[in-house]
Amino acid sequence: MRTVKRSPAQKTGETAESLLESRLSKYGSVNKYQKDFGIDFACSITLDNEHTGEEFLAQCKGTEKISESSGYVTLQLSCATVRLWFKKRYLTFLFYVDMDKEDVYWIDPFPQLYEKLRKISDNQEKISIKIPKDNLLDKKSQILPNSFIDSMHNFDKKLFDGTLVEVNRDLDMFSKKDYFHDGLLIEDNEQTIVIKNQNVKLIGYYADAKSYNSSGSCLVQIIRHVKKAENDLTFSHEQILDLFYFGKGTNIQHYMRRFIKGYLKEYGQYFVDLGNSRIYLYPNEVEELCQVIDIFITKYVSRITQFMKKIGNTGFEPYKKEFTNIKLLQINVDLWHRITNYVSIHQASNGTYEDGYMYTVLGNRNQIGLNDIHGKQVFNITGYFVQSSYNSKEIVVDVVWEYMDSSGYYNISNNPFSVEETYLFFVDKLMRKFLMKSSIVTSKKWIGSIKKEITETMSKEEVEKYYLKTNYKLDINSIKFHRELGNIYYQLIQFLKEKKYYYIDIEILVLHCEYFNKCIQSTLINYSDYTQDWFEREKEDIDTIFEEIRIKESEKLPIEGFLYASIFKFLESIIYEFKDSFNDNNLYFKSLIQDLSNLVVEYNEQQFVKLLLGKKY
Repeated sequence: MRTVKRSPAQKTGETAESLLESRLSKYGSVNKYQKDFGIDFACSITLDNEHTGEEFLAQCKGTEKISESSGYVTLQLSCATVRLWFKKRYLTFLFYVDMDKEDVYWIDPFPQLYEKLRKISDNQEKISIKIPKDNLLDKKSQILPNSFIDSMHNFDKKLFDGTLVEVNRDLDMFSKKDYFHDGLLIEDNEQTIVIKNQNVKLIGYYADAKSYNSSGSCLVQIIRHVKKAENDLTFSHEQILDLFYFGKGTNIQHYMRRFIKGYLKEYGQYFVDLGNSRIYLYPNEVEELCQVIDIFITKYVSRITQFMKKIGNTGFEPYKKEFTNIKLLQINVDLWHRITNYVSIHQASNGTYEDGYMYTVLGNRNQIGLNDIHGKQVFNITGYFVQSSYNSKEIVVDVVWEYMDSSGYYNISNNPFSVEETYLFFVDKLMRKFLMKSSIVTSKKWIGSIKKEITETMSKEEVEKYYLKTNYKLDINSIKFHRELGNIYYQLIQFLKEKKYYYIDIEILVLHCEYFNKCIQSTLINYSDYTQDWFEREKEDIDTIFEEIRIKESEKLPIEGFLYASIFKFLESIIYEFKDSFNDNNLYFKSLIQDLSNLVVEYNEQQFVKLLLGKKY
């Protein structure tokens, strides 16, 4: 007669089960399941030989270890086994028995399982569970660890508050394998974009310069919510920028995205605050959502910045959050009235173009339009009376370029002025007519000299000194002097302070510091002892920061933005403290600053988005 031989794995498993049964019997009564359906034992805890009413289930593993480190043992489980645990009214603990040492490790697997629901829904899959070696059952103790009992209480809480019912519903939904698209799909056109990515679908409408459809919007669907007939998530233009732009492209664990408020470890879900909706998403859903949002917000902002290039806006500020209205500058009321009076008597209806009667006939006196030689309008400017930000008792005028859409302006030139061209015309052809300067000229005679006061028109450069044009951008290409680096560094400091984590190639900053040090060393002796000591101390502090950044890089850890900000603060201080040490004829500093071009591009884009949200940079 043939006998059935047990495999070595079966023998090891049975031995491990026997050891675990013996160990658990110290804490109460243990009943062995006759057939292994993912649960080996049912246990009732006793105290002084009386049942406490607390029960748990146990699954023993002695052979399925797939890896081990100094801190963890990693086991592999079938998803079919795990799904059974969600149906039970008692918590199933997972135990690993080290047969060599006769040690028993335990884990409440549910916090890890909540993170793997999508995978668990497929019965053919396998998942891994980590058991910390700190969770070692004491061979001498007659009671279970407090954390073990706490896990049972947490499970009971989720059982009675309906959380496990909801999770089982989600598992059933996931198991149907309904996706918006199996993978990433992008359908993009001039006005709309549709992005599908597994559980997430986004339908977006780009912001448009046309007056009847200027605001963008989007709709987001989560497949799990669609199955539950829950409302779709909708977002306005401002919500898109405010919620999605800041933190884009960052790791969800770094919590730099405004809509990710935290991870609820007990439930295995992220708390996501989307302004008009607060939802709970599983990790895979959040990952897919962030991937979709990053694609959308990048394209969304790019469409608006491309429009800025189209209208020739080199850095003027959007006015009152409208990207179709651009603030050129601010002037006093008297100057504005003198300009509009001049324009009103030189409108096209009053004479010929050649005689200077070239301004558009408009019903609003605070509106200025310019016609080309064919009588077509090339720009439209409106003056808005506002309270001065410098003197609350003073009223000033914001001079604003306004986009002319064919639906609102029937007589537009085929070659309208760009924002920059409009600004130059307004300053050179209108403002300068009314801005004069006086100077004393000395004329030499045969005997003595005569002083004479003359009055002449201000130059464009002189006008711009008194009336600053708006500009949110940093321009590293026009820098001529070392001192101008100070403002660049200052703005980048503020930018980096806002970043929880960031990355800059550290070697770029090393070159900046080395160049500055070289410039200063030759003149350092000319400064006071206090200044010299300060410089050496600051250098030591910066060297420490460089070392900290290098360590974080080597360990692949995120680097705080304030560390980079500290380096730029050091460079800014040097520019102002040792201004006489720099030779502006040495053009090396211009090539150095070009290495920061990517950082400056990010800065400029963020400042632009802030202005669209009405936040002053």
